[in-house]
Amino acid sequence: MPFNEAPHILPDGAHVWVQPTAEASKYLPDLLSLFRAGSTEPLVFGDEGEPEAAIIPVDIWRALVAVATDEDGYDLSHLLVQARPELH
Repeated sequence: MPFNEAPHILPDGAHVWVQPTAEASKYLPDLLSLFRAGSTEPLVFGDEGEPEAAIIPVDIWRALVAVATDEDGYDLSHLLVQARPELH
């Protein structure tokens, strides 16, 4: 997908690319195709290069909700590693 992204450094030092909000919707069909092909990379968007929201695959969203509501304190790092096929 061709992006007009801006780089942003998060407080922990990680980098994220931020798509302008006004342009993010243009990439939804391509993003859905990538998700269907197994990609888990989110589309991060916001204004003035600041990340404000992200679009992620629904399976990851559901897993995050389950972890956030898990009373046994399930290890989130395990979930994240499972969701990133390139780490296997």
